[in-house]
Amino acid sequence: MTMDYTLGFEYTNWSFYVEVILSAIQICGVIFNGFALILYCNYRELRTRPNYLTASLIVADLCFCAGCLLVHIFNFAAGAAPGVTGWDNIKCQFIGVWIMTTDASALGSLAAIATERWFTIVKGITLSKWQVISLAAGVWLWGGFMSGLQYSFGGHYVLQASASYCVGQWHGHEAKQLIFTLLTFTTIVGTYMWFVYVYWSIYRFVKFVHARMQSALDNGGLSDTTVATDERDFQIRLAIKSAILVGVFTICWTPEHMYFLYEMISGRPSPAWLDSVGVIMLVINAAVDPLVILMLDSRWKRASRSILRLPEPTPRDVNGKLAK
Repeated sequence: MTMDYTLGFEYTNWSFYVEVILSAIQICGVIFNGFALILYCNYRELRTRPNYLTASLIVADLCFCAGCLLVHIFNFAAGAAPGVTGWDNIKCQFIGVWIMTTDASALGSLAAIATERWFTIVKGITLSKWQVISLAAGVWLWGGFMSGLQYSFGGHYVLQASASYCVGQWHGHEAKQLIFTLLTFTTIVGTYMWFVYVYWSIYRFVKFVHARMQSALDNGGLSDTTVATDERDFQIRLAIKSAILVGVFTICWTPEHMYFLYEMISGRPSPAWLDSVGVIMLVINAAVDPLVILMLDSRWKRASRSILRLPEPTPRDVNGKLAK
């Protein structure tokens, strides 16, 4: 083992209440993601090919919130309080491997969603059911591979004490750990670059389609403007929905990825504030993802209203909102 743990960390008032806040957010994350997963399982109209990948993201967020919350519950049950020591070696290892698995799976799920959108919109190729399922399976296999690699190398990813109470130093300069560092860097940076390429391609394609349709309309080549407008709006909606999810993830996870890569590449502990911001942001992201999905897709909205037995908005309600 190349990771040395400090197991006697003492809670300060601030750090203890940070854990309480994180636990509250994780409870919300379990509820929201669990609700979204119930919707997906109970409503056939949600089980479309693109939503297989959305469900993969929901499961990753649910696993992340539930796993981290379980560790917090163990800690509180052991009498965690300001001035009392918390965590132990096993919990530190668990939380590190768990974050790696769910991070890689959530990041991979978003990359798979972007890939599906790219094929559908830019290439005009509709992926089959089994191709989409294979994408989702590959995402989780990669997450499991990365976490297993991390654990087997002995250099467990351990958050430092500022918000998560595990103190450790990453010695990332052994050959086997350099391999893990390189794979992690490639996964994170490569995926972000893929996001940029995909959504820039979609943006250019939508602009091209719009310009072509407008030209055809101006020249009398299209008599039905509704068809042209609906097609353009459909393309835009597909791009915007997934791009917003990616944007939320990127904003929330970038501090944690910066922290992670800094420690692995430099071999030194990162600034405590970066750890604190990173942990809080990634927990918030896991909790709000299902809310973003519900807000972006009318099918998810209808399903949630149905299961909660809420009335559908009347045309008068819709018109009133539009008027405002």
